[in-house]
Amino acid sequence: MKMSIVKPPTIRELIETYGSEKNAVIHLVNAGFSPEQIAWKTGIPYHRIRLYMDGKDPIKGAPFSRLVEVYERLAVLHGKRGKETELAKFLRTSDLPLEMKIRFALGRIVDESLKVGPGLIERSLSMATGVSIGDIRKLLVDYGEHGEVAYIVKKSLEPRLTIYEVYEAIKLLPKLKSVKERELFITSLIKLSSPLEAKYIVRLLLEDLKLGYHENIVIKAVSKAYGVPSEVIANACALAGLIEGLTLASQGLSKISEIRMRPGTFIKPQLAHLYEPDKVAYPARAEYKFDGSRLQIHKWGSQIWLFSRRGIEKSQTLPEIVEITNQVRHRIVYLMEKL
Repeated sequence: MKMSIVKPPTIRELIETYGSEKNAVIHLVNAGFSPEQIAWKTGIPYHRIRLYMDGKDPIKGAPFSRLVEVYERLAVLHGKRGKETELAKFLRTSDLPLEMKIRFALGRIVDESLKVGPGLIERSLSMATGVSIGDIRKLLVDYGEHGEVAYIVKKSLEPRLTIYEVYEAIKLLPKLKSVKERELFITSLIKLSSPLEAKYIVRLLLEDLKLGYHENIVIKAVSKAYGVPSEVIANACALAGLIEGLTLASQGLSKISEIRMRPGTFIKPQLAHLYEPDKVAYPARAEYKFDGSRLQIHKWGSQIWLFSRRGIEKSQTLPEIVEITNQVRHRIVYLMEKL
């Protein structure tokens, strides 16, 4: 009796059967294969598999290399006005959602922690390029930052990533539970990038673009792009949050002027600065600065929010403060105190 050997279908055959790479991956996941097994058997990048599993279809839209060109132009501009103009030009492009453009301009893709540190970047770079961690750390001593090291160790490759792919990939990172998953994910993203793309992917992951501008320049760029006074945008950002305030500017002055304080939305505090005698205009008012933890407390009926000075919600970790606030009879309360 002869036994016939049935060969498993190739990924190309699966794509033909199920209509797309995404559908083929979902079929394999449903058949019990892990993302790591699918990547190893099919050659599909691990980060794309995870994106498919999250319902995203990353292979579409403008190439990431186009955004990298914007970053490179910003890098060579030394004046603030030039950076504002370049950012405003980028913000006026119509083929990307405004929030995505703003987050790329700020270098902050998500509000929560990405759970990515220098050690994870170094291990991922080593896995993606074959350069030992020891050599990567030696290069860090010489070049001072991980983005430049990524550019040096990454082998030349034709750009294959899209802006949407990088954006959705970074947004997905906080959902990955284990360090190993994040390591494989970042390694996969770097493997598919060109040297210049790797440089800015690493900087985005570490949330530091190193382009010589901060939030205020982005606010002025949005003002220039949409004709709304920067003071109005800054006020909206303080009341509604940075991203929402900047995004609303595209709807015009009347819309952004409607923003009011809302319980549960962190309000950026005016922090004390060191006293500089030559910058004080007299007469001036002075008061003691007490030591302690700054806490912003919001109460709306029975709901209570506690924010740190950086806007991190802490009601779960400070139940005693929640209990004290509950004793306040007023329905709406805003307190900004040093405790």
